[in-house]
Amino acid sequence: MSTSKSRANLPSQADLAFSTPLNFLYCNGPIMFRTQGALDMACLLENDPNVISWYCDPPPLFNERQQHQPDFLVVTKTGHLLLDVFEYVYPPQWAEEAAKARSDFYQVIDVCHLPRTRLRNAKDLQRYAGREVALGDRVRLLIALGKKPFLTVEQAYKLFLDTEPMAGLASLMLQRFVSIDIDDEPIGPKSKVRLWTEQG
Repeated sequence: MSTSKSRANLPSQADLAFSTPLNFLYCNGPIMFRTQGALDMACLLENDPNVISWYCDPPPLFNERQQHQPDFLVVTKTGHLLLDVFEYVYPPQWAEEAAKARSDFYQVIDVCHLPRTRLRNAKDLQRYAGREVALGDRVRLLIALGKKPFLTVEQAYKLFLDTEPMAGLASLMLQRFVSIDIDDEPIGPKSKVRLWTEQG
């Protein structure tokens, strides 16, 4: 069975070297990215409150003698979808129909259309994924946020006594204890920290 030409000219995983640490909390299975655009998308998935989990190795789509491997299978609160990030070669036209044939939703995202500010913040936060946060620091921040609608990053910093403040705050955000708006501007001292909700 031949492989779709949509992946034919892309470098193999062994050839890829990304500067962003490959540490993700919501990825199930092996972590592998074909393009920088796919890696960027993974950072956005990690910071999407609607995403429950995601996979880098979804079942391939088939069309007669061809197959196509989407970049992601994403599990959300409302269902799941197969996702391709268009960077070098556009996925085959038959991929969407093949996905529909097995009752899967399918979406292609152009890497040029990824939200720049949100992506920048997501990649900055991802550096701290998996960092340990002292229990006392976490409880202290959650108590403070339970008394006020929000704290600024500058104010939250002062509550971290046993954990490096930015690492602790970013880790708690990635673990969905707290949230910070990452859409409008780069995270800074005046950014507002809130308790995490189902809406993010």
